[in-house]
Amino acid sequence: MTSYYYSRSLANVNKLADNTKAAARKLLDWSESNGIEVLIYETIRTKEQQSANVASGASQTMRSYHLVGQALDFVMAKGKTVDWGAYRSDKGKKFVAKAKSLGLEWGGDWSGFVDNPHLQFNYKG
Repeated sequence: MTSYYYSRSLANVNKLADNTKAAARKLLDWSESNGIEVLIYETIRTKEQQSANVASGASQTMRSYHLVGQALDFVMAKGKTVDWGAYRSDKGKKFVAKAKSLGLEWGGDWSGFVDNPHLQFNYKG
């Protein structure tokens, strides 16, 4: 059975740059097949969206990987409910570990500005 947010997540993944999209699609399909529900709620952003995020404190830079389609933001889910506190749950840890194995960097590992929802692909998009 497909998780509640799979179609929405897939539509967002399909907006990413090619190499990032390939890694994110593998991650999303892996999570589905392993019963780990997530919502990938944001991928590419316009400069205007990023500027608003910087102004609100949600981001600290205008040099975001979101601007070039090399980043995604996710939240753990269970059915229709998202859980912003589940990044370090067992399923959250498994999801992040799989993301890292596919070459994605997790914002939850950063010092200073920790960005738990954020994954970025540091190689050619």
